[in-house]
Amino acid sequence: MSLAQRLAWLDGVSTVAVLAAAIAMWSPTIDDPATSLWRLAARAGIVAVVCLGAFYYNDLYDFEAPHDVGQLFARLCRALGLAAPVVAGT
Repeated sequence: MSLAQRLAWLDGVSTVAVLAAAIAMWSPTIDDPATSLWRLAARAGIVAVVCLGAFYYNDLYDFEAPHDVGQLFARLCRALGLAAPVVAGT
């Protein structure tokens, strides 16, 4: 398994782990717990889609191209830099 494939698996597993942690730490509001749970799920879904889209846009899922560590790190920083403003806004 190449480094890019390992990082892709790490990205997928960490995304699921962060979403699970956010839902586990969620405390319902007294008004309407079902609505706030859907709101939390929608926000978590938006974050996941934005991060995965930024990773895809920066060719972090291209397993055919050889990646050296420096190039991979630069692409990862660029992807996180693109996703950070959207994630901060949610």
